[in-house]
Amino acid sequence: MSFNNFTPHNIKISEIWLYWVSSIVAGIIGSVFLVIVIFLFSPILEVQQNFQTTWLTSEIDQSSFFPIVMSFFSFVASLIVSLLSYRFFCMIDSQKYKNTLIHYGNICFFCLVLYLCMAPIYIFTGWINYDNILIIFVIHILLLFFWVSLLWELLNNYRYILVWFYASFVAFLVSGMIVLSIFYAFESSYAKLLSLLLILPLANFLFTFVKGIFEYWYYAYYKFTWYDQLWDIFYQIEEEVKEQEKNQI
Repeated sequence: MSFNNFTPHNIKISEIWLYWVSSIVAGIIGSVFLVIVIFLFSPILEVQQNFQTTWLTSEIDQSSFFPIVMSFFSFVASLIVSLLSYRFFCMIDSQKYKNTLIHYGNICFFCLVLYLCMAPIYIFTGWINYDNILIIFVIHILLLFFWVSLLWELLNNYRYILVWFYASFVAFLVSGMIVLSIFYAFESSYAKLLSLLLILPLANFLFTFVKGIFEYWYYAYYKFTWYDQLWDIFYQIEEEVKEQEKNQI
């Protein structure tokens, strides 16, 4: 294995722009799918009436079926965004991101596990007030992008997981403040529902934006100092493990 495999990834400005554009496109596709499906089922679920009614008055017969269906739509939309984003990233840099069933399977499995954890919250809070479903959806998306962005890097380049951890954490804070500010800028529940067209691509873009900046900064730091601190940490750990194995033999 060459030394280049143990050095920070040299991300180019052109690649960063492609990552940003692809994240926006994936987010738009996911949000359009979500809104289209919601409105297709609107006559059955009475989506518009439910959200407008809860905004005007709290006197409404709450049903647990409606939050369940809405949470499932949210799960499918978030899964689409995650899979499309990773697919675009594989196309942009096939050497860094591996296009295998194992990688896609792990993404699907994690999205499913997170949804199963969030589903009871969707149902319980949605049963109290349908308006809560949208709030939980925003939180769900932020948590998903945080952990999925870490999962992508862990599956492809675990040596620099600390870079992605700090990048994802900062992205979570930044995107959380911006997305929640935009979300609460809409007054009615029905308007907040339509704001999902903006929130999904915006949140996906912000995570990709911050991660790209971190990756570019770390490589610039490496070129300036010629010292790869993160690789050195894992290298020392691997050398200690090899030494222990030799002693056991």
